[in-house]
Amino acid sequence: MRQAPSSPQTHDRLTIDSRRVSRHEKRKRYAIMRVIMKRYASMGRASMKQQRETASEVGNEGVSTHFLYPAIRIYTCGEFALERLIPSSVSPVDLPQYKPVPRGEWSHRGPAITMLKVLLCSDDRRASRDMLIEEIWPGKRGSAINSDHALHSAASVLRTILRTAGGKSLLLNTSGSDGSGYKLADQQQLWTDMDAFESYISEAVEAVRLGHDALPLWEAAYQLAQRPFLPDDLYSSWSQERREILKGNRRLCVYRLAVLYSERDRKDEAEVLLRGLWAANPTNEDALCRLMVLLEEQARDQEALLLYERTERALDEERRSPARQTKELAERIRNRPLSLATEVRVSLQEQTQALNDASQQLFPLFLTSSTQISEKVSQQPIPLPATFAVDSILSPGSLLARVMMLMDQRQDHATSCERLQSTIDKEIERFDFMKQQHPTDKLILSRRDALVMIAGL
Repeated sequence: MRQAPSSPQTHDRLTIDSRRVSRHEKRKRYAIMRVIMKRYASMGRASMKQQRETASEVGNEGVSTHFLYPAIRIYTCGEFALERLIPSSVSPVDLPQYKPVPRGEWSHRGPAITMLKVLLCSDDRRASRDMLIEEIWPGKRGSAINSDHALHSAASVLRTILRTAGGKSLLLNTSGSDGSGYKLADQQQLWTDMDAFESYISEAVEAVRLGHDALPLWEAAYQLAQRPFLPDDLYSSWSQERREILKGNRRLCVYRLAVLYSERDRKDEAEVLLRGLWAANPTNEDALCRLMVLLEEQARDQEALLLYERTERALDEERRSPARQTKELAERIRNRPLSLATEVRVSLQEQTQALNDASQQLFPLFLTSSTQISEKVSQQPIPLPATFAVDSILSPGSLLARVMMLMDQRQDHATSCERLQSTIDKEIERFDFMKQQHPTDKLILSRRDALVMIAGL
């Protein structure tokens, strides 16, 4: 790492006059100075000229705010927007305030804003004059318009738009083997959400490699890229490469968050992320399979199969078919038998108390010592219509046990009421059908009796 740049002039201008401030104020200002010097050390590329400019921007607090906060912020995901730092809002204890640049200042400056977007999408935020002319006015070089003059005018307008409160413009001139061109200031001075997003992604990947918890980094990245990148320039050639990179990183971010949320028993949040990614593109089988597995774990097989059918139709419209792995997953869920040996979280004593004497008589079932619910066969299997699944041939006792397990295992979850209602509706339908087939069987409850018994739980 390069050493922090030093300058006698800078040091003199940043020195705090101990005769004018209290001891507490001195400690506070020295702490701020240490932060600034760390910024210097991390940059490494700052020249003496930059240091002198930084020192000249010392405010009333006696310290520079040049490298503490970006002078301008640009948002590219969603509605394109610019913000300028309000210098008077910068303080050692409060977050700075930014003021939106009125759209009237730049919305009608088409070539200048296109030039800004092209530079933001270019490597190192720089581009030659020839490249800019070709991207802003494709195929117009040598035509009726004077492209060189038009580019110069666009650069002049953009330089004004990107001027800081101190009068410095963040649009720079460059020269190289490819000719002269333009370059934007770096992220520390001209902040953009897409570069911040990619920075969080890189930090998260590095944290995973080092074995650290990367969840906060993945979450911070996702917050910046929830909306589409430059939606007004979807088909511009200069935005395609950066757009695809951001899309890929956003998918990676969603997949990693879904895994981490599932591991932390935050499956509802994982489902929201995966469902949003899949809904934006129903042919995304990677998102579909992850979502189907998550629904399968919650015994929401029917919902998982409905999502699969929608993806199947979307692919068919493109004359494609689901991948083999996707078909196998759907087939596995479709043919999955119901397991009656589902582990119960509560103790045997609590389960016994939940089943009073009356319910035990109406619903003959017993609990094994391994805290699993098993069915005590009390009647012959009943042939059911083809619309019922194979797992419908169950005694009422096992059905009630399943409802009890669902209520216990899903308590305090946002989706518990919805799942419970769906299960109750399904079981009542089965009870009614069995009652029609065996009206004299005391084990078959009426709709009212079933509702009363379930409500009593």
